[in-house]
Amino acid sequence: MYDGPVRPRSIQLLFVATLALPLFFGGCGPRTPPPNVIVILVDDLGYGDLGVHGSDEVLTPNIDAFFAGGVRFTNAYVNQPTCAPSRAGLLTGRNPHRYGFVNGTGPPQLMEKEDRGLPIDERLLPTPLRRVGYRTAAIGKWHLGMNEKYLPTRRGFDEFFGHLGGGHEYFDWNGELGGPILRNEEPAQGDGYLTEAFADEAIAFVERNSDRPFFLYLAFNAVHSPFEVPEHYTEPFAHVEDDYRRTLLGMLYALDIAIGRVMDSVQALGLDENTLVFFVNDNGGADRVSSNAPLTGDKWDLHEGGIRVPFAMRWPGHITAGTVFDGNTSAMDVFTTTLSAAGARADSEREIDGVDLLPYLAGTKTGHPHEILYWHMKHQRALRHGDLKLYETGPLAAPVKRELYDLSVDISESNNLANDRPEDAQRLHEEWVERRSRMVQPLF
Repeated sequence: MYDGPVRPRSIQLLFVATLALPLFFGGCGPRTPPPNVIVILVDDLGYGDLGVHGSDEVLTPNIDAFFAGGVRFTNAYVNQPTCAPSRAGLLTGRNPHRYGFVNGTGPPQLMEKEDRGLPIDERLLPTPLRRVGYRTAAIGKWHLGMNEKYLPTRRGFDEFFGHLGGGHEYFDWNGELGGPILRNEEPAQGDGYLTEAFADEAIAFVERNSDRPFFLYLAFNAVHSPFEVPEHYTEPFAHVEDDYRRTLLGMLYALDIAIGRVMDSVQALGLDENTLVFFVNDNGGADRVSSNAPLTGDKWDLHEGGIRVPFAMRWPGHITAGTVFDGNTSAMDVFTTTLSAAGARADSEREIDGVDLLPYLAGTKTGHPHEILYWHMKHQRALRHGDLKLYETGPLAAPVKRELYDLSVDISESNNLANDRPEDAQRLHEEWVERRSRMVQPLF
């Protein structure tokens, strides 16, 4: 049996007084204590597989409540439509095209043999947070390198519990798919369903650090393959005929319950109003088993279904519940927003692409946090400027396919305007070329 997470001998409850206006939002009262920060990152979730996005097939009450309790971003993107570079962008606050970490890493054996990982000169979010007194932990999926120099505990995290590869068996902790489950740098002893174990570890970390600022990067591997779940989670979906789809719905239900447990623990400890929590998905849902409706495309695709993701922030007393923000945002913004809230700074010599979202939520800034967003994935190219998005494939000088969409009225990318508005299509193409000139070649 699972030997359980490390827990304190006693739990101190920390109750935080509510301040009228936090300094981060331009208030003139005393500065609030630095907030705890939790980043909940989920894996391969279909854009349409949430109740808050209109699905009546799924069971996601806790995730839906999270979105209702804070701000929901309707035009949120990740840097790439696949796991590893998406995570790299979030944790560095920088477009992974700046350092070449842009394609899939391959299986763990190849990652080890070819030393594939996030370049070690890139600074991750926990490093500046530790400098201002935060305790930091990564729980769940890593996927930023298998070799020793890439381990989370070598990249700014005080603690790690999880797996290093892209996927992992959910019941067999020593499975070959993603390497062993590690506690820090040693194999962990235990068994049990991995989604539940990751929630247990997260709750224990919050309990141990309830009297000090903490940063928790909680990267569930659900609902990534392999499709495995305890049978009781699939009972509400007995009517679903497709075995894979039924299993995925059960995995998502288990994930929702796990997230609810973590959020309940924060509230039970009296930490609610001093804990900033992000929810974001790493890329679009996988083909066939997931629903990305109403978007076109899926994982590995630079159409909206691969890169537009569910994204929300919750911070009671600081962010008004039920807020909807329509400006163009990015998962990279987690980096800069967290540092702003924590009173920490990134390394000054690095160009950071993430934007502090707090002034936009306070109304002191308006418009799009990202007027231009850029992507390049092997044979695919895309750029969004304001509401217009260009998608191309084929040679740069003579694209085989060119598509232009007005996403303010067509998020399903069903009305290609490239022939009707060739000047706009060419302008965005030239903007893509200029942006590409600032980037480096892929590392692998």
